[in-house]
Amino acid sequence: EAASRDHKRREADERNAKFRKERPLRNKITDVEKKIEALEKEKLAIEDAMYAADYYADAERVKSDAERRGILRAELERQFFRWSQLSEELEKLAV
Repeated sequence: EAASRDHKRREADERNAKFRKERPLRNKITDVEKKIEALEKEKLAIEDAMYAADYYADAERVKSDAERRGILRAELERQFFRWSQLSEELEKLAV
C-alpha cells in the first residue's frame, strides 16, 4: 500500500514536472498563433480592398498596400517557421 502511494506520488510529480516544462512552450505557441491570426487578418483586409472598383485609382495607396502586403507575407513566413520550431520542441518533450 505504501509502495503504491509512493509510486502514484512519483507519477504525479513527473506529470507536474512535464507540465511545468511544456507550459512556457504552449504559451509561446499561443502567442505565435495570435500573431499569425492578426497578420493574416490585416493581409486579407488589404487583399479584399483590392477588389474595390476604384482601388487602383489611388496609385499611392496601391504602392503602400503592396509594400505592406509584402512585409506581412514575410512576417507570416517567419511566424509559421517559429510555430513549427516551437511545435517540434513541444513534441520532443511529449516523448
